[in-house]
Amino acid sequence: MSSPTANSILSNKVPVLPSEIQSELKKIWRQAAEAEKDIDFATDKKFHTRVKATLSNILALTTIDQPSTSPEVLSQIVRALAIKHPSRFFLLELAESGNKITGLRTAVSSQCVLAQSGAHICSEEVYIATSPSREKDTTNLVLSLLSPDAQSIFLMLCDPAISSAAPSNKVGHTASEQRATEFTLLSSELERLSDLIVLDSRIFSSYHSSMAQVDLMEKNFSSQGQEIELFSSYGNSGNSRSFKQKIRDLNWIRIKRWQKLIAEQFRSKVVSNSLPQLEQITIECNLNKPELELGNIPSKALLILSWIAESLDMTVETNNFVSDNLLHFKDSTGRLDFPVRIFPQKVESTEEQPFKLSSIEFSFGNDAPTSSLRIARQASDSSATIEVNFKTGNSNCRRVPFPEISYEDLLLASIVCGTELDSYRRLSLGARAIAKMVDANS
Repeated sequence: MSSPTANSILSNKVPVLPSEIQSELKKIWRQAAEAEKDIDFATDKKFHTRVKATLSNILALTTIDQPSTSPEVLSQIVRALAIKHPSRFFLLELAESGNKITGLRTAVSSQCVLAQSGAHICSEEVYIATSPSREKDTTNLVLSLLSPDAQSIFLMLCDPAISSAAPSNKVGHTASEQRATEFTLLSSELERLSDLIVLDSRIFSSYHSSMAQVDLMEKNFSSQGQEIELFSSYGNSGNSRSFKQKIRDLNWIRIKRWQKLIAEQFRSKVVSNSLPQLEQITIECNLNKPELELGNIPSKALLILSWIAESLDMTVETNNFVSDNLLHFKDSTGRLDFPVRIFPQKVESTEEQPFKLSSIEFSFGNDAPTSSLRIARQASDSSATIEVNFKTGNSNCRRVPFPEISYEDLLLASIVCGTELDSYRRLSLGARAIAKMVDANS
């Protein structure tokens, strides 16, 4: 069996054969039990009862070329979820196209964390590095290892629109097309096993292109017929849900604070009286101008724009996006028609950073009592400033909390939130429509 590469999820893991995973997991618990059999827990406070807990089967898919989910990052995610949502974790990695390694490479591990009850709550980890065209074998292996009394959650920890690939050896296929096909096939198979899909559109290089790959998953999902109902109810949910009902985006939670702050201002008397004369919306994002000119608007900005359009009962149109980064909002009466400008913000750091929404400014007409409203995120101290400027020359500026939610807490909230996020699916449809128009005009 080939040793794992340094940047693989199998780094520093003792490999086991796929056929031995189940016995290795049992061996871990047997060794733990033997180590504790002579301990007097009543008198020895250094030791705690070891408890195995499986609230969910968590299927996390990444790729070996995805820096945002390095082995170190994955380990942090697993540990954080193990504390608050102990599960059987399946960490899956898709190798590069053209990789000479065939078959499945696997390993097992376990993490135990000290709960408030004093017990050691332990999760199980199954690591699977799979090669292209082995999606069926991977799915069958995962299916054989799922805990039948728990729901299954598919964490898509990478960008579906994968473009980095080795040269294709398939006639008529470019490298990126082959890579995307391989990813779609594997993700579709994992989706069939799952009650819930959690993705993070913040890491999407192009919202339109990435969601187009998710569309292919839906197409595969819909073509499976009755077989889907069996797999999608494999966990304890007991309900067969449509593909779209199964999806949750971490960015849905990230924009909630923006929504609340904007909605509070829209409801205030000084701003609500000015809304009929809204003349321009300006958004700043921490990405460079070439990226913006390619139409790569951060998904958080797209979701916010979709929500603002829905709140104001307006439609969105594009207008020569390449030259002036311009969108247009129009209401159904034709009385309100104003531009939405999206600008890059200078980023001092040379390190690659995830796309972030920096500020939103609303500008009003001459007859409005308010000239502008600006909400700006201050990432350095987890706050935001809200500045309202009046036509009289006066202004009102205040600072409000804007805490950064950790990635692990976002994942946990998406898993346990129930139907709380269902209304955000409409915003995703609006964001996709805007992204598609921008893509066509870029």
